[in-house]
This record gives sequence, structure tokens and C-alpha cells, in this order.
Amino acid sequence: ALLWFVHADSRLDRDAGAAIRRAAAEGARWGCMSVSIDSRDPRLWLVAGAMNLRARLTGACSGDMGIWATRALYEEVGGFAPLAAFEDLVFADRARRIASCRVLPVPIVTSARRWEQAGTGRTIAWMWALRLAYRVGVPPARLARLYRPDHR
Repeated sequence: ALLWFVHADSRLDRDAGAAIRRAAAEGARWGCMSVSIDSRDPRLWLVAGAMNLRARLTGACSGDMGIWATRALYEEVGGFAPLAAFEDLVFADRARRIASCRVLPVPIVTSARRWEQAGTGRTIAWMWALRLAYRVGVPPARLARLYRPDHR
């Protein structure tokens, strides 16, 4: 069985499900799609490119990228942690300790809403700061309190 976690504000390519099934048939246990951000702002094209490169190099997928996994791997890592934020990063960290991440070339288009509402530059800086804080050990529960609604 395969599980696929997609944000409600994302649009999927019609071949995405088949691509996931093919990857799993080839032995991949988890991964994500290549993200595109629905915007004409070239800064967000760079953000999407950086997200895709980061995922390919490190396996650090985020929820915007449509994370998928075999049920066995999902259960082996304990599923998604019951956190208000950063549960996707915790899952990816656990999963990549067990298996390599497969980033599929099939696109997933995510909404630019959070960047457009709070300002592109401000939101990029805020999200990178939160991600860095997570990476240096700030507990996800504390970060969730900082992840204010105006930055979603």
C-alpha cells in the first residue's frame, strides 16, 4: 500500500499517481514530487528550485512537495508526529535515516498564497529562519507557536 500526503492548496499532475506507483515498483520506499509555486514572481521560481535541489541532495522534503511513502515505511518511522507544525520535516528526517528519498520529476503546483499575503521576501526569510531554527534543535512545539497565521 502507498500513502500520499498532499496539501489542499496544491494541484497535481495527472501522471503523479502512476509515477509514485512506478517508483515504488522500482523499490523506492518514500519521496516527494518536484514542486512548482503558482506565481509569476521569479524569486518564488528560485525558492521552488532550491526546494527541489535540497530534496534531491538531502532528502529534506516538505509538505508542499506532496510526500509519499509505502505504508510499511510510514509505520516504521512512526507516521507523522502529532505536531502543530514541522511534522513534515520530522517525518522526512526519520524516513531518510531508513531509506533514500526519491524526488519524482512529475510536478506538484503549490499555492503562492502565504508569500503573496505576507510579502515574498518577508515570507522567504521567515520560513528559512524557522527551518534553520528547527535544524539547530529548537523544539517543533516552540516553532509552532512562532508560525503565526500571517505566515501560512
